Amino acid sequence: MENQSDSDDSFEDQEEFNDQARQKLLKAQYMSNYKKVIETFINYYNQRSDMKLKVQKMKLMEKKIEKVRKSNQYDIREIKQMTNTIVNINKVQTHLGDVKNNLITAQKALQSLKLDKSIAAIRYMQKLKQNNKFIDPFIKQVKEQVQNQVIAEANKKILYWIEQSRKQQTEMGLIVLQSCEVQLQQNASFGRVSIFNPDQRSSIIMRQTMFNNQNVMRNSMRQSVIRQSVIRQSINQSQNRQSIFQQFNTNNNLQNSQIVESQTLQLIESQLWEFDVDFSTLKQPLIIYETLEMYQQFIEQLKLNRQQYLQGICDDSQIHNVGEFRNYISTILGFILMDQEINKQYQEYNEVERVNQTTKQIEKQIKSAFQQIDLAEILIVKKDVQLFSLALSKLKLYQISNQINKTLNDLFIVFCNRRIEKIKRDLDKTIRLDGCAQLVVSTRDQYDMLCNILKIERDPHLKKLELPVSKTVLDIIDNINLFIDGSIQYLQNLNDYYDQNVIFYLDVLFQMISEVFKQYALEIKDFFILCQQTLNFNYVEISLSYFRKQIETLLQVTTTKDFECLNSIKDGRYVLETGIQDCINSKIIITNFDWAPEKPNKGPTDSFQLIISGYQTTQATLQVLLPDFINSSLYLTFKHLNKIIWKSLLDTKYFNILGLVNMQTNLQNLLEIAQQQIFPESIKEFIQFLDLFLVGTPDQYLNPQLRNQKYMYINSQILVKVLSKYKKIEYQKYPVVRKRDVDSVIKEICQNPNAY
Repeated sequence: MENQSDSDDSFEDQEEFNDQARQKLLKAQYMSNYKKVIETFINYYNQRSDMKLKVQKMKLMEKKIEKVRKSNQYDIREIKQMTNTIVNINKVQTHLGDVKNNLITAQKALQSLKLDKSIAAIRYMQKLKQNNKFIDPFIKQVKEQVQNQVIAEANKKILYWIEQSRKQQTEMGLIVLQSCEVQLQQNASFGRVSIFNPDQRSSIIMRQTMFNNQNVMRNSMRQSVIRQSVIRQSINQSQNRQSIFQQFNTNNNLQNSQIVESQTLQLIESQLWEFDVDFSTLKQPLIIYETLEMYQQFIEQLKLNRQQYLQGICDDSQIHNVGEFRNYISTILGFILMDQEINKQYQEYNEVERVNQTTKQIEKQIKSAFQQIDLAEILIVKKDVQLFSLALSKLKLYQISNQINKTLNDLFIVFCNRRIEKIKRDLDKTIRLDGCAQLVVSTRDQYDMLCNILKIERDPHLKKLELPVSKTVLDIIDNINLFIDGSIQYLQNLNDYYDQNVIFYLDVLFQMISEVFKQYALEIKDFFILCQQTLNFNYVEISLSYFRKQIETLLQVTTTKDFECLNSIKDGRYVLETGIQDCINSKIIITNFDWAPEKPNKGPTDSFQLIISGYQTTQATLQVLLPDFINSSLYLTFKHLNKIIWKSLLDTKYFNILGLVNMQTNLQNLLEIAQQQIFPESIKEFIQFLDLFLVGTPDQYLNPQLRNQKYMYINSQILVKVLSKYKKIEYQKYPVVRKRDVDSVIKEICQNPNAY
């Protein structure tokens, strides 16, 4: 244990010794490090002092450097400013040079404009540069001025060319119309064939006219020549078939008619229309627009000016005669042809169809022409319109061609109405200038023709070719024939038409004729003239069936509808006959008739002697001119006589048996002159009144059975007034009627008015 304890002490001592040794070592190391720190601090302090000194020197140097730097920056700024100034001066010199060049170029451009050198002006304008904000507005203004002025000059050239080409366009249109006219004539030689639809034939049969000189009928001497129909012979019809008046002029027609033999139908097609158009005037405007790189604007300007030109033609043309109208449609047609030539020259033009936009204006001008141009030239206008439509179809403008053709069909109404109005004016004048002398024609053919139309019985042995009608009928027949002739000429070669229109307007024409006669009858009070015009009117009515049949034959149509003009004819005849009867009645006047004489007359009184004498002449005239009207006139004459006898009786103060006997004698003599056995019913009232006194007695009127048998026409109220004027008289064998018997009758009727 002790050994262990000694070892432990020894270990602790060793540890303690070791600790002391370590402390000494650490102390020695510390002191060594302290010295190094002191040395290091001293070195640091020394270096720090050196650094401060160097820093001070550095700051001084920096101050010097800063001064130098500032001095250098000023110099650099001045150098830069000088450099910039030099650069700006160079730029200004350059700009001034550009301005000078631009001004010189602008001056040259403007000078070129003054010298009308548009291309040079454009080239100078293109050299102008816009790179200076101070002169750019000026350069822009110069460019705009030059461009606008050269374009304006180019447009003037375009307008000048359009105006210059006006005459050539019209000539081109005329050439095409003449070409179509030749084709139309050549095609017509093969019969009535539609130019627009060659496979379709018209029902109108074309025949040749007898007279080539249409002025024959308009000659002031009027040798009663009836103008022949222009309807021609069709190849589909019998060669023996004759025109509307052809059967009466065989010899002449053998010389003039040309019957076309059956042959293969060949239409002569129109050649392509090509024209040599001078476009040299448009060369400069084209170069101007191309130089400006505005070729499309050139085309548009050309289109615009052409459109304005066409619009001016359509709107401003004043058409008063056929020459102006033909010039108008030639100009329109020439415009279309010129458009085709322009389209060949400038592919982008493409305005051939533009005329479609003015179709309505063209139609308006055509309609205006039909209203204003002289009626004698209307058929020429119609032909020109037809040729115009044909030319359009050949130019493949089918829409406007069909529209123009439809307008032409519609204008048939205007044509017919104008013709009817002219016939009315002519007839108004003719009927008033007609002396009502019987018509004498110059040739047997004319005589036979009128006899056939008017259904007058021919007299083959008649030396003087005299007809019962007057010149008015000849003029009417002539006008009707001209009307039919013109209507069928109008329908000739039309694409679409209505054959029934000719029949319809024939009906309208006869209605107009009836109205003319009716108005004339209301104005004229001459008996003989009215009789002759009534006879004329009757024969005009007879001719209606003839003309209707001829039209149906010529047009190959059948009408089942009755003519409305028959009612107008009936009314016209009524007015004419009324006028005749008024003339007759105006001569029947009873004056100073003695209703209460003291003795009977041996014959008619003086006033009735005049009536009988005048009526005898009237009967003779009616027998010659209007035998069918005699019975009607007799009835109306006695009706008028009945009226004025009653008026005379009512106006007298007294009457007696002898007055009634004298009136009976007057009436019997008049009846004998009228070649009648019994009195007409229109005077039965007064005849029964005579019988009441001369055959029976007044009190018989009170007997219902006798009144209904013998005195049914007597009016009881008038009878009362007349009976009150009765005055009794006794004379030889004549019956005596007592006054009181008459008074009793008056009293009975007055007490029981409803019974009588």
